[in-house]
Amino acid sequence: MNQSLPKLLTILLPRSGCLPYAREMLAHLPLFQHKIYVSAYATEAVPKDSHKVRTYRNGLEFIFHSLWYLPLLLWQINKDFKNGHHTVYFPTFHHWNLVILLLAKWKGKRSIYTVHNGKLHAGEDSLLNQKLQNWCIMLADELIFLTKYVERQTIESLPIRGKTHLILHSLLELPGLQFIHRQLPTHPKILFLGRIERYKGLELLLEAISGIPEAHISGLTIAGKAAYPILLHAGLKNIHLINKRSTESEIVELLETHDILVLPYLDATQSGILTLAIRAGLPCVITRVGGLPEQLEEQEAVFVVPTSEGIRRGIHDLIQQPNLYAAINKKLRLKANDPGWEKAGEKLTTIILKTLPSQ
Repeated sequence: MNQSLPKLLTILLPRSGCLPYAREMLAHLPLFQHKIYVSAYATEAVPKDSHKVRTYRNGLEFIFHSLWYLPLLLWQINKDFKNGHHTVYFPTFHHWNLVILLLAKWKGKRSIYTVHNGKLHAGEDSLLNQKLQNWCIMLADELIFLTKYVERQTIESLPIRGKTHLILHSLLELPGLQFIHRQLPTHPKILFLGRIERYKGLELLLEAISGIPEAHISGLTIAGKAAYPILLHAGLKNIHLINKRSTESEIVELLETHDILVLPYLDATQSGILTLAIRAGLPCVITRVGGLPEQLEEQEAVFVVPTSEGIRRGIHDLIQQPNLYAAINKKLRLKANDPGWEKAGEKLTTIILKTLPSQ
């Protein structure tokens, strides 16, 4: 590590979720000495040379570890401040972020906070999460938004004192995931991928699929851990439900072996799954909600209204038009080559440098 580089302290404590985003952002910040705190219980890969912290895995651990390990972490962070760390970067939400942010404010340090969701989605009704998120947003010195939609939504709902910046969410990567030049098969396989929450609109997709003749598709795969019971009525055939969190290799296989990804969301800020589909060259049918239209241009997907009939029409139009399918795949190839992380890293580097004390 180059000791002459400015220091950056990063708090990255979630066990899963936005860790791939955080890894990519940190990998594109080469102009800093990094000290990164991560959860010892992380279920996904974390940046190398990170410092592991015992966070929590359940409600009981949250109570006891917040009383024991959180104070130890605050003591260590205070030492970091004394050792020249002037700026704290929060790439994603965690319940302990607010206390750490308050310590930074008390010690006169600067904070950079990334807002993935300004408001919780329908079905994610945790008052504690929303309150903690709101206070972090209101106290941070610099706010990073990933879509204009979330930036506008947050500004309209909260009194913000910090500076706001838009740095678009670039394309996530997975080991082994490569772009595929695709042609529409006679009987395409449909895919729904990702954690299943009520705002994801799975019921709309199931209703839409019931209106498509069985001879036109070879089936629907639903792959993701469900947050509520999924009911598949007897009239639906060729539905394959994988009710668990998929591994990275399983996600790659699903993207490779299916022909159309459907995002039937009722609400969305941005979608990491969508960025993986772009990497794989997988044409998508997407509801026109939230920040999703900011991730793809009009000709790069089939956009539909968030109704079962709209989704059915979108799938039908795509599977009946091989030329449209091929054209979208070609557009996605250009999208997949976009150097988005480099641009994002440059923007964030500029923001960080402005928070540092003058030499």
